[in-house]
Amino acid sequence: MARSRTLKPEFWTDEVIVELSFVARLFYQGCWNFAICDQGHIDDSPKSLKMKIFPADDVDPAALIDELIKWRRLVRKETPDGRTYLHVGTLVKHTRMETRWKTRCPYCALEGLAKPVSAPPATDEHTETRAGFDEHDGTRENTDDIKERKGKEGKESSLGAASRAKPRHKLPDGFTVTPDMIVWAREHTPLVGQRDTDAFKDHWRGNGEVKADWVAAWRNWMRKAQTDAERYRSRASPPPPTDTPGHILFNPDDHD
Repeated sequence: MARSRTLKPEFWTDEVIVELSFVARLFYQGCWNFAICDQGHIDDSPKSLKMKIFPADDVDPAALIDELIKWRRLVRKETPDGRTYLHVGTLVKHTRMETRWKTRCPYCALEGLAKPVSAPPATDEHTETRAGFDEHDGTRENTDDIKERKGKEGKESSLGAASRAKPRHKLPDGFTVTPDMIVWAREHTPLVGQRDTDAFKDHWRGNGEVKADWVAAWRNWMRKAQTDAERYRSRASPPPPTDTPGHILFNPDDHD
């Protein structure tokens, strides 16, 4: 499935890219667009890539692929049953990752078993393509090593994501404005107060939506209410009566 990709300005002056032929540079960008997934996997089919990238041009797609492999812009990998596919290893630096794509790419599922068949030893790292995959370190891991490493990385990633994620829940029945929240409101939203907090609680209890941080949601609600109050105040003549700024909404004596 073709997708739009982000091309950084540094691409044009990268010391590897400038060594590529003009056609290879354009072909390389086309590989980004027609990668199967955000990880940069592509079917190893020169003819198919030519029809997608250069449908009306007389070019040799196999030679272009070989040129990109030579300069490490592409890596040819092999599946356990002997089929080959291509990998644009730097694509992850030029796209917004969507993890849902991983399950749709057949090569992502095989990545733990795949081995490079045409990855020249690494020399220097370059601006555009700092090597982000093991086949560029000049060594080749066996299948068991790869499976073990991928398994450890997957477990660590899952545990890390789980520890970072906050649980989401409905607005607690006992949600109250704390003294710290009152101090914040007096400084940032002096024109709004308890009435807006009551409206906040009624809205979200009726809505039933879940959130990870209800205090943050309250602050956002109060900011919007402050903006609305400032807009109304600027149009009103005379302005609506208020108490001393910072004290019109929240009275510390009203809160435990």
